[in-house]
Amino acid sequence: MKKIFFLAAAMAASMSLMAQVEFHYLPTIGDKNAAGTEFNKSDKVEVQADELFIAGENFEVYNAYKTTYKAVGMVTDTAYSHLKIGDVVVDYNKERIQGQDNPTAGGANPVVDMACPTQGACFKVKVKKDGYLYVAVKSTPNKQQFAFEGIAEANGVIEGTYVGFKYLTMSVNPKENDPIGNPDGAIMVEYKGEPTYNELLSSAPMPYAVVRDASYSTSGIGVLALQVYAEAETYIVGTAGSKMMACGFAFSETPVEVVALGSEVVMEDATTKKYDDVVLTNEAAITVFDCSKDPIMLKVSIPAETASEEAIWNKLDSVGKAAVNMSAWVWADGVDGSFRTMVKSGNNFVLQVDDLTQFNVLFVSGKVESWDGIKAHAQTEDVNNVTADGCYKITNFDPAKPEQKCKAVAVDCLTGAELTGIADVVADGEAKAVKVIENGQLIIIKDGVKYNVLGTVVE
Repeated sequence: MKKIFFLAAAMAASMSLMAQVEFHYLPTIGDKNAAGTEFNKSDKVEVQADELFIAGENFEVYNAYKTTYKAVGMVTDTAYSHLKIGDVVVDYNKERIQGQDNPTAGGANPVVDMACPTQGACFKVKVKKDGYLYVAVKSTPNKQQFAFEGIAEANGVIEGTYVGFKYLTMSVNPKENDPIGNPDGAIMVEYKGEPTYNELLSSAPMPYAVVRDASYSTSGIGVLALQVYAEAETYIVGTAGSKMMACGFAFSETPVEVVALGSEVVMEDATTKKYDDVVLTNEAAITVFDCSKDPIMLKVSIPAETASEEAIWNKLDSVGKAAVNMSAWVWADGVDGSFRTMVKSGNNFVLQVDDLTQFNVLFVSGKVESWDGIKAHAQTEDVNNVTADGCYKITNFDPAKPEQKCKAVAVDCLTGAELTGIADVVADGEAKAVKVIENGQLIIIKDGVKYNVLGTVVE
């Protein structure tokens, strides 16, 4: 399908400071780092820690840690390629610099142990007054964003408070009649924490895990929006397990409307299709995800599928690690069902169940678009009396009978020995499994050695 795009003349004002919004783009091809080297699309250009990218009236943006950048494409020839923040129009068509090293935002499992990164490509923002920060990003709903406030540096240790934010994105090419709350349309999520400081005690899952299933990675344009304070001064923003791809940054003293601007598209048959503008800050369409409670995590060991190419469980790769991410559909009496993200670690997956003490779960793998699809691609298990982090292995599994009910057996998180129930996972004198909050991480202690809930040695 041949596409030709027409945009309103007002977009020529995208670099202006309009109304109450201050906006600045990140560097592009031909711009230089502090050492005088030009950014381009083929070479990795080294950028030092605290090197200045944007010098604004109300905020400044720095490279957080020494890393490399190169210019990469944002979006082209799309139904949505421009975003309006207040009165400023942001053009996503031009290349912008992107870091080339993943930030260390909690190691391999930020769903479990998200922490302020100490290296890799992320942005440090210093604000000069209270207000609202908008990071214009190229987005995919299967990336986990983060924002940390009030960075303190002492003896080489970087710390910060993990704070809530809104992640609002519109697909570059949405499907018909799929505008809101759908992977092929707009994904609008607000991650809320404790009221006083909006501190997130549980990690903000990727938008797909909040809104729908994990079977897609649709590209879009959008913003990461958060309230900022001059007293905190410094913020670090980025993407866990990947690198944030951003056009630029905006600041306003009061909240402003964010709109994905639709283009007119000339189809192959010469007809013209006009995509409607979508208000991404429409509160009625934003899904709120509560991250204000310290979560309960269940580690699940699931056998590899060998009997069928249409795996309903997860296959293992050549080195015996999980090859596909999984979801879980969780429900309980009086609690609406929802998809929960399951982060992989070796042969295991971690399911966050928050404050539920008794629930039902369908473990899901593969693309699922309907309830019938869920039933065809999952096996069920009731889990009862959950009072602490625990570890399970799945038994009674028959790949030829996906409709049957499998069984979850509680095991010691470190030794794998079977236990009689979830209560036995709680620490005894030897501290088999103790949940301790330490720098935002869930820690298991055994014989003086610290592990995260996945059994990886922390200290």
